[in-house]
Order: sequence, then structure tokens, then C-alpha cells
Amino acid sequence: MKRYWHSWMAVIVTVAMISPAAAQNDTGQLSEIGSYQSILSRAGYPTNGYGARPGRAAYTTPTTSVSNGDFYTQDAPVDQSVAPKVDPGAAVPEAPATALPDAMSSADAGVASVGISDCVTGNCGVGQPAGNGSNFVVGISGLIFDRDYEGHRSVSQNAAGGRLYTTDADHDNFGGVDVSLQRRNCNNRGWEARYWGLYPDTATSSLTGTPVYVSSDWRGLDQINHVASGANVWDIFQQGDVQTVFRDTNIQNIEFNLLGNAGCFTSRHGRQANVEVMAGFRWFEFDETLGFSSDSTFGAYPATLLYGSEVDNTLLGFQMGGSTEYCLTNRWRLSAGTKMGIYNNRINARQYILDDLGAYAQIGSGANAGDDYNLSDQKDDLAFLGELELGLIFQLSSKSRAVVGYRAVGVSGVALADGQIPYDYTDVWQITRTRSDNALLLHGGYAGLEFCY
Repeated sequence: MKRYWHSWMAVIVTVAMISPAAAQNDTGQLSEIGSYQSILSRAGYPTNGYGARPGRAAYTTPTTSVSNGDFYTQDAPVDQSVAPKVDPGAAVPEAPATALPDAMSSADAGVASVGISDCVTGNCGVGQPAGNGSNFVVGISGLIFDRDYEGHRSVSQNAAGGRLYTTDADHDNFGGVDVSLQRRNCNNRGWEARYWGLYPDTATSSLTGTPVYVSSDWRGLDQINHVASGANVWDIFQQGDVQTVFRDTNIQNIEFNLLGNAGCFTSRHGRQANVEVMAGFRWFEFDETLGFSSDSTFGAYPATLLYGSEVDNTLLGFQMGGSTEYCLTNRWRLSAGTKMGIYNNRINARQYILDDLGAYAQIGSGANAGDDYNLSDQKDDLAFLGELELGLIFQLSSKSRAVVGYRAVGVSGVALADGQIPYDYTDVWQITRTRSDNALLLHGGYAGLEFCY
């Protein structure tokens, strides 16, 4: 957890230092966080950034819309110098009044209303170059996740009936950090760069007794020899005072996505929502070490003998998905998103048995007799990754908002450390054949802040 808190605090300090510099835009107005012409404006957040949602109000449909260089679109005033002359004697037709939906009305008559048509068309405004009015959104969140464990191999037992399993080395809840940078502009396009990582501490569980016996599932250990003591690994494991199973895990994720505005819609209750699609690339790293050690006070045996299984999964591939944000009130919103992709998984696997002095045990029979029990393999396989996210957003100001939610990430086609443990240690081919038909499921909550610049 120390690595998690150090990373989390470093990012918070960085964001806190740069956020005051962008408290206002060049015109002194409060700008708005969002996508394209601002998802806040079109989903009900007032353009002045504050105030409760009023009732319906009438306004005159503007002749055109322009981008004011901020993060939302204003109705353009009519240029009276080029307005057509009107015959004083002629009847002047009354301009039709158009009712704004509740979610789009403004509390301040002096604040220009938002052109809802730009939500769909992505119009950058007359005379404005594409990309004008773009915004950057920096997000930082803390993660509290859990992992579902597949393997449940028996490791050892004692005379009292106590048992030790590989799943006893459970990380429980572990922390992480999520950092993102997004850029959107009024031409309906944008991009996103995101990093998130999980940093669980080493999980351990021990079984004591005199002696503690290794499980009978571990066949063939009598064919693996500890040269210095002249004993085989099975005998050494059968004479332990304390046997411990431990697990180390490292999970990192980097992705870059192209974003596209898919428009907005209005609910039956007149509330606005935006839809965004994405496509990009993801790099996902999952490394795991599962170890089993036996500590003995018998002088004829090594003080500690360790069996270890290590796997490194590196996924790289293409993904696509989409997200939506639905306006509940002027400040509260619901969000939902999903991503899925297909990846090449580069897998490195290793197994070893060594003592506390760093000496490897040796294979005692077969074609590999005399070789160190330090075996490795590498392979490429196909993997699939899917991600689901549900969130709740509260608008703190026109430039910042708080986010909380739930995220689940599922990966199939990965190698797990306990999935590599053989049932027969005399079969070297089985030991060195990496099994990548396992699955990884991560899920948990997040909470953080987003800032618009």
C-alpha cells in the first residue's frame, strides 16, 4: 500500500499546483468541463455555472451560432448594421417563441442560451476554424479494487487437521491510482490518454505445527534433489515447522483512444444526455508470483526451501467502446461506459525450487536429470479484455467535478501463477508448457476529481 499512497499523493500535489492557473478563461468567464460544445451545457448545467434549474422560458431562435472560444456555444447577436431595412408601414411578423427544454434553460436572462442543434451537428460556428473552443480535462482518481481467485490448490496440512491453500494468500482490497488526460473540440472529435495501476502488498498465509506435511497432490517431489543436504525435496517439505504461501501481483494499464461525439438525446422527462464512441489501443500488464516455503529447524535440512511460480502477461491490442452521461439535475449526473478488445498476450513463465542460500534443487531422473529446477517458457496467445464502468458525477464548479463509481475488468486467455503448478513434478514437458486458459477478474470502486482547462 505504500507505493499506492506515494503515487496518489504525488499526482494530487501536481494537479493542485496547476489547477489555480486555469481558474478562468481569457475572457474572464467561467468555462465548462465537457466534450465538444460542452456536455454540461447541453445536459442541463447552466452556462453561467451556477443556479438552480428554472422553469421553461421562451427565447427567439438565433440566426446563427458562433463559438466564443470557450467550452460552450453561444447564440450570436444579430448584426444591426447589416440587418434588412423594414418598411415602417408594413406589418412586422412576430418572431416565433421557442421553448427551451427544462434541462437547457438559463437562470440568468443576461446569459446567452446554448444552441442545442450544435450538440448533434458539431458546428464549430461561422468564421471559426475547426478545433476552436477545444478543452483539456485532467482526471485523477483513487482505486480500491478486489480480485476473484480461480485456483484453489491444497498446499499443506498439519497433525491437527489445519490446511493451507494457494487462495489463502489473498490480497483482499488493494489500492491504485487512475490518471487521464482528455482533449475535445467542437468538430466532434477528441482523444484520451489514460494510465491506471494497482499496487497490492505481498499477501501471505502460514500454517504451523511440528511437523507440517506437504499436500499429497504434489507428486514427484521425491524425484527432485537438494544436493547440499543429500535429501529430496519431498522429505524436506515433510519436516517443516512453518509452511507459508505468498503472492505478489503487479497490474499496470496504459491506453490511448480516439473519441467521437455521437450526439445527444432527450429522455421522457426532458433530461439531456450525451453519447460518445471511442476506439484505440491498450497495453495491459499482469505479473504474478506465487511462492510456497517450508522452514525447518532440523539441522540435516536447509533452513528454508522455496518453490516459486512466476508469470508475466503483456497484452497489446485494439479496443473499442462507448460511454454516456445522463443529466439528473443541474449538478448531478449518471455515467456509464464499456470497452472491449482483442489482444496478443506475450507470456513469460518460470518455476524454480531453491534454498535460503540461493542454490537450486536438481532434477533427479529422466532425460533432464542433473539440471537445475529452474525452468522457463515463453509463448504468445490470444486474449480478450472487457471493461464496464458505472459512475455518479457531481459538478463542483464550471471547471471541476467530483466522480465516484464502480469498475469491473475481465481478462480471458491469461496465465495465472497457480495455474502453472504441476500435478506431477517428474513430467518436465508438462512443467515447461505454459497454460494460458485462465481468467482474471478485477472489480471495485473509484473516487476522484476532474478539472477542465
